[in-house]
Amino acid sequence: MVKRGKRKRPGASRANRSARLPKDAARKAFPLHEHIGRQLKAMFDDVAKEPVPEKLIALLEKLERKQTKS
Repeated sequence: MVKRGKRKRPGASRANRSARLPKDAARKAFPLHEHIGRQLKAMFDDVAKEPVPEKLIALLEKLERKQTKS
């Protein structure tokens, strides 16, 4: 038999628990955002080190000239 009424969201109790913890404890208990940040940095670090294409530099210079004329 299925109970009717208000259903709990999956993981709702976890979210409530972290909301009650002090900020430092919540960070230590759920370092997921730190893990994601490290993974994204590792993935895109090489891309960020690549030189800016000349075509993009030329477009930015053209835009800057138009803005200074206005």
